[in-house]
Amino acid sequence: MTPVAFFLAVFALTVLAAVAWAIWQARFGHQLRSLARGWKMHYAEQDRFNLAARLARSFPVVGAADLRVSHVLYASREHRYVWLFTACWTVGVTRTQRRVCRAGTFSEPRERDHAEAATPIELAPPGLNLLEQYVWLCQSIDKKAHRGG
Repeated sequence: MTPVAFFLAVFALTVLAAVAWAIWQARFGHQLRSLARGWKMHYAEQDRFNLAARLARSFPVVGAADLRVSHVLYASREHRYVWLFTACWTVGVTRTQRRVCRAGTFSEPRERDHAEAATPIELAPPGLNLLEQYVWLCQSIDKKAHRGG
């Protein structure tokens, strides 16, 4: 195989992978928008509320680095804001580094000077796919709301 043919083959595979990723992201975003409508929530693909900076202070994974938040579902319920999101972070050192993505949730009071604090960040179980993690977390929120806590 000539170098030019090899380059073109690698380039074509790269373009194919980028297109596949874009299709997956669009499909996932559409599924989350549908879930958000059903749960009377709003959807934002990017972290327009700068949640990553607020979550980094109390993130429940020790040693998590480069925390990024995306696919945010949010709503105002009673006197609190409720957030569901995808959190991606890096774990490990040097050669064993890997990226982990999980759905998470927390809520915080609407009023910044309110005596109540934000709830601890809850991450969905890792054995589920990302969409199932959102469903699991929403059911967890509903159970807590019915228990009153």
